[in-house]
Amino acid sequence: RLAQRIHFDTADWYWRDEGSGHLPVLRTAMLTATALEATWRTKDGQHKTGLLKPYGAVWKAGEWHMVAAHPTGAPARFRLNLVDRLQPTDLTFAYPEDFSVREWWQQTMEDYGKGDVRVTLRVAPAARDELLRLSLKSTSRVHEHDDGSLTIVLFVDRWEWLIPLVTSYGPDVEITEPAELRTAIVAQLRSTLAVYDTTVPTGPAPSDGLPHDDSRLRTTHGRHPGA
Repeated sequence: RLAQRIHFDTADWYWRDEGSGHLPVLRTAMLTATALEATWRTKDGQHKTGLLKPYGAVWKAGEWHMVAAHPTGAPARFRLNLVDRLQPTDLTFAYPEDFSVREWWQQTMEDYGKGDVRVTLRVAPAARDELLRLSLKSTSRVHEHDDGSLTIVLFVDRWEWLIPLVTSYGPDVEITEPAELRTAIVAQLRSTLAVYDTTVPTGPAPSDGLPHDDSRLRTTHGRHPGA
């Protein structure tokens, strides 16, 4: 029963290594189909309290998520590190026979962030391997070129989250559309340059100013290789 209700998502993501003291309570509630009284924080800092039916748990990149539904609502995901209280009740519920935590989670991840905004990235050969490891949506398109470069087309609901990702690759990843995103990236780079162009660099640096070691892997995975 636990094997059906616990899913491990091993796709690349930013690693956090955060455990949860709620797991014993959640495990028992999943096995016994017991409703839970919960208090959790939203991303904007609000506190909410409600009765939840725990359908499953998902581990993704060092974080635990609870998949649960309100008494009359559809399933939703709750990050356990944002849950302040998880208290068993004396109420039980009928676990839906046709529900699969794995299938629900995969569809939720597929739907998250999808939209009608077209974004095109030109990827140099130096960043090719890392960009190919991204978990792309079914609507994404990847075009490989003879020189080893890529063109990646994404369809997203909003492009703001791409600014730190693209700028972290320096000249190896370029946005060709939309124009608004290019303008935002230029503004970000100019504001960063304004901080550094008054300082005198000390010590040697690569000719292109970028590290050529495992720094990118440490950043994107959030883990030291020796950890």
